[in-house]
Amino acid sequence: MLLAFSLWLIASDAKAYSFTFCMRWAIQHTDSNIGEDYYLTDTIMKARGAKVDVFQGPNGGVFLGTFYANETNGCFTVNSTSNAALTLNMYAESRIGGSNNITIKAFPSIAAMNSNTVPFWSIAANPGGSGTFYYNNTAGVVSNLIAWGTFSAYWVDQATSPRLSGTRTMRLVSAICAPTGEGSCMTDVGIGYIQPGAEQKKFLVGHEVGHWTHSQWMGSTSPVGLDYSPNSSDPDCAFSGVGDHALRSKEYANEAFVEGFAQYLSTLAYNNYAQTDAWFKYYKNIAAGDTDGPAYADLRNDNWKVNVEDGFFGDWGGPSNWQENMCFWTDGRSVEMDWQRFYWDYRTNTGHCCDVPCSAATPPTHYQIFRHLEYTFDTPEQWGHSTAWDQFADTINNHPALGQSSLVSRWNLFSNCNGIDQ
Repeated sequence: MLLAFSLWLIASDAKAYSFTFCMRWAIQHTDSNIGEDYYLTDTIMKARGAKVDVFQGPNGGVFLGTFYANETNGCFTVNSTSNAALTLNMYAESRIGGSNNITIKAFPSIAAMNSNTVPFWSIAANPGGSGTFYYNNTAGVVSNLIAWGTFSAYWVDQATSPRLSGTRTMRLVSAICAPTGEGSCMTDVGIGYIQPGAEQKKFLVGHEVGHWTHSQWMGSTSPVGLDYSPNSSDPDCAFSGVGDHALRSKEYANEAFVEGFAQYLSTLAYNNYAQTDAWFKYYKNIAAGDTDGPAYADLRNDNWKVNVEDGFFGDWGGPSNWQENMCFWTDGRSVEMDWQRFYWDYRTNTGHCCDVPCSAATPPTHYQIFRHLEYTFDTPEQWGHSTAWDQFADTINNHPALGQSSLVSRWNLFSNCNGIDQ
């Protein structure tokens, strides 16, 4: 009887502690505060979905479990009977999505990626009692990659209903694009190569993540591969630099759509789509002495700032409908910036279509835009490098099963005034 009483005293003396840890990524950015809405001067960001291993005591001590932070607030809760110090191993890995179905990892090198060696930061936590506590990692290349990459994917996905389904993965690595040997790129297998030094450009990372999001909805970024063929006889519309394409180069319509749509998704990640105003900072370093330098002198003088909503002569980015205003018009060709501005107008403008009141005032949802891409890819007729707009137009105009007949007038009007209907 005395033994049982003693055991009860010991058990009742064990105190339960509840620690809520809110994790933050340290971020660096060189292309912010130009008029966009999100992450203007911040030095930390909610570590949405971050993977964290928790140990009681030092790293390698009593293992309390692997946790994934909430995708909305970057927090998770650990219960323990001890108030001793803990170690939080915070990985360059996150899980987001409606059912935690999207896994994103970041790596400092191709070798680390190939061996799946995900970096982590060991953080000493001394909470001193139950409560909510905030911790962040240290700034650097990998922290920038996982932070900007996760946010760019999450912010678009969480505003889409229904969200992406099924198991999805994306890997970001600090390396020159392996398939081309230059610049940054995203492959259809979900590897984003971010040129070393460019990981501080959130709009560039957002652009490559935009390619990933596009391919997840459409099955690939391009059914016919990529052949930019930007050899315009007009210097304002030609480009011979890295990647054979740029913001204002006249390209095959398919390729201009692919790049312009990724720029639209990057714009969507860092600007509030509930308003029409939007700003974007272009990321390619086109020097004055480059062959294409004179054609981009205005952008260079404006610190590469692009007004996505309005385009006028002398304005940031230059006039809307760049091909018809600045290039020799060619059927089956179009310009990346024209597609970027088209999709922003199409998604956000209300009450008017290209400054003219119209009956097609209700904008599409994120999902309706993605569904249009998905449906077009599932029911292709003859997709070629010069037929992107024709394919999308045929789908929305002639396929009632898509269920977007109310958007036909809007699609046609905005296509025309932005100059993508070629």
